[in-house]
Amino acid sequence: MATDGVLRLLFSTLKGGPGKTTSAILTAIALSRRGLTVVVICADTRTRGATDWVQEAERVGDVVPFRLAIWHESDGPLSQYARGVERSTGADVVIIDTGGEQPENFTHGCLYADWLIAPVGPFRAELRRLVPTYQSAAAVDESGSPLEISVLLTRCPAAHKGKAKEAREQLTSNLVGEDGQLDPEVPYALGLDVLNTEISRGVAYDEFYGLMPEDVGEYDALANEILDRRSRTS
Repeated sequence: MATDGVLRLLFSTLKGGPGKTTSAILTAIALSRRGLTVVVICADTRTRGATDWVQEAERVGDVVPFRLAIWHESDGPLSQYARGVERSTGADVVIIDTGGEQPENFTHGCLYADWLIAPVGPFRAELRRLVPTYQSAAAVDESGSPLEISVLLTRCPAAHKGKAKEAREQLTSNLVGEDGQLDPEVPYALGLDVLNTEISRGVAYDEFYGLMPEDVGEYDALANEILDRRSRTS
């Protein structure tokens, strides 16, 4: 974690999938309402999910409690752009939302961030897609740009039960062989850090699109967990 007081978060998975923009926006709302100056950088140049969300909220008259910055490829490397946004806004928290299948943007997001939070459902197909995300992020960390890597389980049929419990046990187990080979049955058993907060499928988070809800559900607990861990590591 950074020691300069700025919290730099990247919500992303390299292969894409649902949950990233929802997690970024609702976490930004929760952190903003704790009195922090939060900036969300929309770096998904394909879907512009965060941008569309904020613009729709403004259209219906909701107050957006954080600032939005929109990165374009013409702005130069995402990592440099994010540092400039951080300086110009005096942000306490910068959250980057990137799209899937954009490896260069993902890497630059990792180079800027102190903490990658990878939202993923507790389902085998999604968990398998987490492997390249971890490998790419770990390469950034090993290159000398420190990066904490955590998994956020989302769309869980039941938090801390059933599939969510099984996924947590598998993700936190380390079945990588001494030769570096991954377990063919459970390649995502990488000894990963999994956040204690889990996001339930039973809450209709999709209905929050384009709104700034007063109650952000389990993302309030996620904000608390993020700040608590940050206070213990800074």
